[in-house]
Amino acid sequence: MKRVYEELDAMKKRPEKFCDMIEHVVSEVSAASVKEHVTILMKETTAVFRQVKGTIPTEKKPVAADTISGTYEEMYSNWRNKMYLAASTGNRHLAFMSLISANVMFAEISSQVDIEEYDILGCYNPEDLYQTAHAYDHILHTYLGEYRKGGVSERRYSDIDAFVMDYLMNRQ
Repeated sequence: MKRVYEELDAMKKRPEKFCDMIEHVVSEVSAASVKEHVTILMKETTAVFRQVKGTIPTEKKPVAADTISGTYEEMYSNWRNKMYLAASTGNRHLAFMSLISANVMFAEISSQVDIEEYDILGCYNPEDLYQTAHAYDHILHTYLGEYRKGGVSERRYSDIDAFVMDYLMNRQ
């Protein structure tokens, strides 16, 4: 903590006068001034992140078993039933947060693997959660096409015991 400004100044990629901007934030006494300086700090930091991100190669891997295997099953088991539970109970929060989580997973996959873009959050209809659940089902079905494209077969289990047995047999 004593040398934090030295360490920040040593960074190659950082906003100009980064430590000065931080010092302005921690030196202000009014909430309005703190907000103003935090806004400046965040804008400058975001600009540096965008610049650095633009220099990172974005070559994506092709769809294959080693790049997407298990992702469909995870999306199905993690969120599909939650979507229908949310619909049957009127739980908008559960539906929305499930879509947020699925969206994060899709974004993570698509940042590394050459898959189609999916509008996960576009599924959300707070006035009709069954429509939301059906829309998520449609996305899952469409994503299954990625599996087909990569020659990957999805795994389905009749019950938890079948899953456990398969997991134990294929752990190597």
